[in-house]
Amino acid sequence: MHQGRLVTMLGTVLLLDVLRVFLPSLITLFGQAGSTSPELMGAYALAWFLVPFVFVGLSRRVAPLALALGAGALLAVGRVGLQFTQGGDPQMYLSSALVGVGAVWLVCTAVATAADGRLTAHGVMVGVVAGTAASAAIHAALGTVDLVWREGVLAWSAALVVPVAFLLLAARTWRTAPGDAAPTRARAWLALGPLLFLAGLYTANPAVAETVGGTSYAAAALSVVAVLSVALAVSPRRFTPNPLLPLAVLLAAFTTLWLAPQLPHDVPGTLPAWTLAALLLGQLALASCAGWATVGTPESDAPDAPVSPIRTGLLASAGLLLFVVLVFAFYAAYDLHMPNEYVPFAALALLTTAVLPRTRGAAAGPNQRWTHQVIAVAAAVTLVATVTAPLLRTGGPPLDPTPHPAPTGSGWPPTTCAWGSGWTAASRSPNRPRSCANSTPTSSP
Repeated sequence: MHQGRLVTMLGTVLLLDVLRVFLPSLITLFGQAGSTSPELMGAYALAWFLVPFVFVGLSRRVAPLALALGAGALLAVGRVGLQFTQGGDPQMYLSSALVGVGAVWLVCTAVATAADGRLTAHGVMVGVVAGTAASAAIHAALGTVDLVWREGVLAWSAALVVPVAFLLLAARTWRTAPGDAAPTRARAWLALGPLLFLAGLYTANPAVAETVGGTSYAAAALSVVAVLSVALAVSPRRFTPNPLLPLAVLLAAFTTLWLAPQLPHDVPGTLPAWTLAALLLGQLALASCAGWATVGTPESDAPDAPVSPIRTGLLASAGLLLFVVLVFAFYAAYDLHMPNEYVPFAALALLTTAVLPRTRGAAAGPNQRWTHQVIAVAAAVTLVATVTAPLLRTGGPPLDPTPHPAPTGSGWPPTTCAWGSGWTAASRSPNRPRSCANSTPTSSP
């Protein structure tokens, strides 16, 4: 159902919003900018991503959709509250709690696909891809300075749009009559962690595109491609013959991004402008992989059919737990001086596990022509918004397009702070977490 895609898309935008507050708050407030041990920081972050496991057990007694929409409502209300925090501990603890609530929402949404026909597995995965694309477009239009870092009535009013839309659509979803469940293989939900990690680190990160391309138009291009990539998630069979092709494209893209800084060019250790193509192709391939993970319904003789809601929830929870593990494995290069070049490839390996092997005989999906037309219109709107926004914007810190050398020993420039970058506005207020961009600059402005 289209409303399942839309409510998941809006929920994903909210989750990414709070993640972009949680991660810098974790590093600069909880971590005291390096004075707190990485082990303690990691344990604190992991604790919030363990919360969904509790709710998977609770879904035996309470309808999974009720848990999902209830957690989503708390996430929406909390996101509004986050706008009114003035930094410091209130911001850190509220964003932390909201990350836990958001993880519960996404996991219970996945569980609901195996127990309640009001949401389909493929529709939810498409919604996650659409949410990352919408978040990228909004982030680019705002100059990678999110609304949460902005003051004034206009910013606070704009911050209400997505939460209110989510609450309205969630209420409509709840009132819809239940139908037959349309689940997918439980293992497919392991893709959630790698999907969010790789999209946030590179392929749907406007700040990385803008830094690599040296212009805001690069961020606009990435945002438009991210929106168009939703079509590949909706109908992966229409654009790719099998999931091996997008997996191979991802491997080539990440290999390029790994080796390019080592090639001789103007500023050694940075990504040259031509690697923007790897980001764009990588996003298209990543969305296609997400679509392949959930397209079709498993057969009765498939290894993990019939699909168990509990198993679905456990693997979805594990997928999100993998997200935070991947983030900290990557961040270890900057605190513990450990190599991190392998982390994107490890994420790709985990994604491959979720996508392959395909179940046999999955039926072709319905005609998605109308959906593709909507995506094309959304891409056009994104192009206009992200190209004109820099011309209309008069405030906010400009991006310094000058590349900086990467930290020694790391072939992958971005830090944890590059994940969903745009946090430099935090330095405007002494009470808010300072941007990590000052300490490890490459992908962050």
